[in-house]
Amino acid sequence: MIMWFELLKRIQDVLIVCKVSAPVQLGAVIPQHANVDEIGKIMLVRGSETVNDESIENELLVTIYLEAWVRNDDPDLSVGYARISELEWQIDAALKQMRQAVGSLNEDICVLNGSNYQILDLKVKQKTGDLDALRPLLGSQYTIECRLFDLTREGGIY
Repeated sequence: MIMWFELLKRIQDVLIVCKVSAPVQLGAVIPQHANVDEIGKIMLVRGSETVNDESIENELLVTIYLEAWVRNDDPDLSVGYARISELEWQIDAALKQMRQAVGSLNEDICVLNGSNYQILDLKVKQKTGDLDALRPLLGSQYTIECRLFDLTREGGIY
């Protein structure tokens, strides 16, 4: 199943097209080794894939983790919190735009061409301060849940 990789690339593309200020990379490294600066860095990480509903065998639930990081060397913590808050705002706006495009069946967004899966929905299930955050780095972790549908099986919606 390569749908998770296609899904990561699609989310990356959406963040870039929406002009999120921080660079977006696939995969995560320890933040202290990621060359995070004041602009920040976004890392997209594979989570899990599970059957969403046993009665619908061609629907999967895929979890993706998004980590957002900024660097703050200012002794005033509120400066760093303002930076991570701004980056989160940009990410939230991009993910909301993606969810709306998926909901309106925008084929350029919802169909994962390399895997023959379609995104039925995506939503942020949780957003939390990242536990790897140690000054001067501040991070947030998103848990994104995506429902995917296998278009190669009978009963597809396209």
